[in-house]
Amino acid sequence: MTIKHHLLVSVLYVLALLASLALAATACGGETAFADTVAAQPAGPSAELCPFSPGWNLVTLNGTPADLPPCVAVAWAYDGATDEWHFWGRDNAPYWNDLERFALGRGYWLYVGGRQ
Repeated sequence: MTIKHHLLVSVLYVLALLASLALAATACGGETAFADTVAAQPAGPSAELCPFSPGWNLVTLNGTPADLPPCVAVAWAYDGATDEWHFWGRDNAPYWNDLERFALGRGYWLYVGGRQ
């Protein structure tokens, strides 16, 4: 990959993060609030109830983003070995999502939109 490509991807990550934070602030009445850290196993796409709190949730998961319940809009993960953030967004085209798997024991930020 070229330097321009890396720069473009980095800029897109920052823009997606800023948009996610803006959504969080809007959903919380102008203040960003973070949910308690929880260990959860998502129930899958057919789940009627959302096992996460509205807003940001710091969780550990096992599986793939396809296993997340419909209430989860975005997921972020930091890889300390490469010093890179990885992103998945439910409404993104597949080529923008580079977070492909969740590993139990690692932390992931999930954003749940709206009030559940």
